[in-house]
Amino acid sequence: MSTQTLNDRSEQAFEADLRAIHIVDLTSQLATEGFRGSIDDALEEFIEELLSDHPIHDSLQPLAQFIAENDSFFHDEEDEDFEIDIGDAGELLSDGRFYGFAVQFGTPVRAYTASGTGWWSGWSNYYTQWVYAKTYEQAWELGLAWAADRNLHDKAKAGQEGGAA
Repeated sequence: MSTQTLNDRSEQAFEADLRAIHIVDLTSQLATEGFRGSIDDALEEFIEELLSDHPIHDSLQPLAQFIAENDSFFHDEEDEDFEIDIGDAGELLSDGRFYGFAVQFGTPVRAYTASGTGWWSGWSNYYTQWVYAKTYEQAWELGLAWAADRNLHDKAKAGQEGGAA
């Protein structure tokens, strides 16, 4: 990666107030993980996100769908209380060859002024979002778009509430 590209990403991170909190290279993680016993914390968090009941980022949908469509290998279809475990889900991701990058991004919650033109934020209160892409550069673009959406959400919310003092 060129210095110019790194400088560009640094400027983008500053402007968007965006951090990559966890970066999981699924190619290396899934190829070397035994999925029994100890699983890397970030990989475990990512798989938990895929298995969660709450809405997930669009880029995660193919992975979550693959797990849901193939989890019958691990249980009796008549077992209504079955919940796939982290290790089995990891094995399915490996079988599905999801060898890209899982990145958890963060951006601070913005508190906008009454005029809506100024805001303040800090890293003590922030949003997070997992994304998946084939390359880190693609994941970065998804992170930038997500952060911009969060910022617009905060601005719209401030407008509905009349903004801060």
